[in-house]
Amino acid sequence: MPELFADADVLVSNMRAGAPDKVVYEAAASCVPVVASSPVFDDLVDPELRFERDSPEALAETLRSLASRPSLEREAIGRELRRRVEERHAVGAWADGVLRAVRIA
Repeated sequence: MPELFADADVLVSNMRAGAPDKVVYEAAASCVPVVASSPVFDDLVDPELRFERDSPEALAETLRSLASRPSLEREAIGRELRRRVEERHAVGAWADGVLRAVRIA
């Protein structure tokens, strides 16, 4: 997947609330900034990169805000997203959570 995201500047996710779309995690793991509307990504995407679903105006403003940042800051956003995915959503983190749940039960 990193090869697919190599030339991407941003991933826009405008899915309905519910199950998370795996492409968001793939983009984040590839250090691509993500803007998202679904609350399922509240623990991954910072509030300033969130927008109201079905609001093209809100999406446009979020994208303008991101584009106005220096490239080093946008790269830092991508690296932070990758760190969050590794910490909270990678297989190892998921397996640790399963083991904790099993031990509690």
